[in-house]
Amino acid sequence: MNEIIKSRLMKKTYLALVTGTPVPPSATLTAYLSRNMDEKRVLVFDRAGKDRVQIITRYKTIQSADGISLLEIDLVTGRTHQIRAHMAHIGHPLVGDGKYGKTGSRGATGQALCARKLRFELEDYRGILSYLDKKEFFSHQTKIFDDFLQNH
Repeated sequence: MNEIIKSRLMKKTYLALVTGTPVPPSATLTAYLSRNMDEKRVLVFDRAGKDRVQIITRYKTIQSADGISLLEIDLVTGRTHQIRAHMAHIGHPLVGDGKYGKTGSRGATGQALCARKLRFELEDYRGILSYLDKKEFFSHQTKIFDDFLQNH
């Protein structure tokens, strides 16, 4: 499984609640990420630079209401804190994210982010897990996403 993850043969789709309404409603974002080890966080920049790696994040707005938007997010690159930092960088931090946004926002007890779908793309993989090729697994939405969809 570690080999599959490192080789990016497992694709993840996330759900997130963010503050505000992203414009445009869907986009592919490109930026550059640098780690700040002292603060245990990452920084996002619009330009390449020393010790910066490119990050690419795709999002699509599913629903917006009352200053919050539900997004579906796919990572083209997968870096530590990429979704949290990238969304905050464009002015739409995750609801409840105390590191990159505001802690406890909208009654959230933690960041409003979850892996919604896992899809295996193992066409050229010949290992013991090759039977997973093209299989998709879905998580149950957590309460915060259900509440948002029901109330808006």
